[in-house]
Amino acid sequence: MDTPLFGDDVPTTPPTPPTPKPTPVADWQVDLLRKTLDARGLADQRERQSLIEQHAGRPLTALRDLTSEEALRVITALGASSPQKDAGSLWDEREDDIWIDRL
Repeated sequence: MDTPLFGDDVPTTPPTPPTPKPTPVADWQVDLLRKTLDARGLADQRERQSLIEQHAGRPLTALRDLTSEEALRVITALGASSPQKDAGSLWDEREDDIWIDRL
């Protein structure tokens, strides 16, 4: 009884599952990336592209070339390394002296 049932050949290696196509970047991710780059004061396109490519780990021609997973990785990295604002208040940032400052 060496023949398989119904005469089908038994594969010697299991079939490889198809690799899923990566999910493209979502519109909300592109918007968030742009807002994050604007908040950092990066207006130069080359600087923006360089920073995105650095965190994505590959060269890109546009933000839409990112996958959803890469965009999340970049958003997380930019959020973690975002410049922190001083904890000062409006009182500390005033320009003119008041009577108490003159004492």
